[in-house]
Order: sequence, then structure tokens, then C-alpha cells
Amino acid sequence: MYQFGMASLGACVAAQRETQWIMQTLVEQGQHLKAALLDNLAQRAIIAGNWAEALDHTTLTWWGQVEQISRLQFERFLHQCGLATQDDLRALVQKLDDVNLRVADLSEDLEKTA
Repeated sequence: MYQFGMASLGACVAAQRETQWIMQTLVEQGQHLKAALLDNLAQRAIIAGNWAEALDHTTLTWWGQVEQISRLQFERFLHQCGLATQDDLRALVQKLDDVNLRVADLSEDLEKTA
């Protein structure tokens, strides 16, 4: 009976060691799996970020082109109606500034000669 008890105790100790080894192996495998999943998620996040940036750039380019086409069509419409466009008004302001400078120069010349 003593031998049976010792054999049972030996079997329990061996089973306990085997269980500890299995648990340690499972924990290590879980950590490796967790690291692999996090790495995969990080790579997917980078890909998604790059895709979002490309989409944003494409959208901005597209809207810029649509805006330019719309502006050109609107300017053409304004010209057909005999109205000034923003570019026409800028050119007019520039001409008025030039005329004001010339008038100021003429006024100075007249004051010097008077």
C-alpha cells in the first residue's frame, strides 16, 4: 500500500509539473498571438490612414477642378450679361490705383511749379 501511495504521489507531482508546463506554454502562445494581432491591427491602421489621405487628396483635387469649371462658366455667364467678374473688378481697382498715383504725382508737380 505504501508503494501505491508513493506511486500516486509521484504521479500527482508529475501531473502538476506537466500542468504547469502546459499553462506556461499556453500563456506564451497567447502572448505571441496577441503580439501578432496587434501588429496586424497596426498594419491595417496604417493602410487605412494612407487610404484616407489619398481619398482626401483626390477629393480636394476633384473639388478644385469642379470649382474652377464652375467659376469659368459663371464668369462666361456674367460677361454675356454685361456684368463684371471678380477678375474684371481687380483689374479696375489696379487701374484706379495707378490713376490715383498719377494724379498725386501731377498734384505734386503743380505745387512745385506754382
